[in-house]
Amino acid sequence: MPSETAIEYIRRNEGPFITCAKRDRRYWVVGWGAQINAPALLAGLEAGGVLEIDQTMGEAMLRFGVQFASNAVEEFAPGLPDGPRRMALTDAAFTLGRDGLFRFGRMRQAIMANDWVAAARELLWNGGEPTAYARQVGARAERNAEILRTGVL
Repeated sequence: MPSETAIEYIRRNEGPFITCAKRDRRYWVVGWGAQINAPALLAGLEAGGVLEIDQTMGEAMLRFGVQFASNAVEEFAPGLPDGPRRMALTDAAFTLGRDGLFRFGRMRQAIMANDWVAAARELLWNGGEPTAYARQVGARAERNAEILRTGVL
């Protein structure tokens, strides 16, 4: 189970609770960053429909998403102890999803080698260009990279 600190960190990074909104004109989110993927719901939202949830449901969705992200991190970096670095990776997995996290193969290799400077660099840079993750979330990626580098929240 992720720590309350990790859940609060992700909640802060996701920003204020929203009942439903289109993020970056690309995808719909509800609560604290829960992406909506169901075709029927998407069609209704695109047609001008309204989807509202309360904070209790939003909290349940957040915790479910953080647990899923934490499970992905355990698979990505088995045995990584709970702490700031695991929290930063869980935050990245919350945004990227499991498959997106696993696209960071060089970062994973650096983590397994305990090379946290390289792991932080790989989160942000891909062949001299910013990673799609870094472009998408900006300062959030920088914060997570710094946590990976230093091990300090």
